[in-house]
Amino acid sequence: MTTQRSEEEELMDDTQLRRATDAFYADVDTDDPAVFPRHLQPNATFRFNSEEPVPGVDNIRQAVEVWKGNFASVRHEIRDVTVDQGKAQVGVELVVTYTALNDEATVVKGASFVTFNDDLIKDWRVYVDTSGLG
Repeated sequence: MTTQRSEEEELMDDTQLRRATDAFYADVDTDDPAVFPRHLQPNATFRFNSEEPVPGVDNIRQAVEVWKGNFASVRHEIRDVTVDQGKAQVGVELVVTYTALNDEATVVKGASFVTFNDDLIKDWRVYVDTSGLG
């Protein structure tokens, strides 16, 4: 659920939204659990494909750690971004490389939508075709 921001709120500009999104994905790929409190609001929501939404930064960190624990590594390459500054939202075209525990890599395409509020992410939605992951 995304709404137009009020005029009193200071909007992040296009460049700030792009940089914040790039920094978030770069940090997610480090597997550092501190990435989530650094980039997400405490009451942020995460949605992955058709799974139930995950509320709260600690729950999001745990859900991502559990998912990534199935792989030796998960790496994101941002191919393109589309910014809606009025909604403080970034649409991200992704290529994700999942490296299995046996070092076999599978590359999939996906998209995410990242919505910011006060320089932190309040909503993170990820849609990736995981059907080829075994």
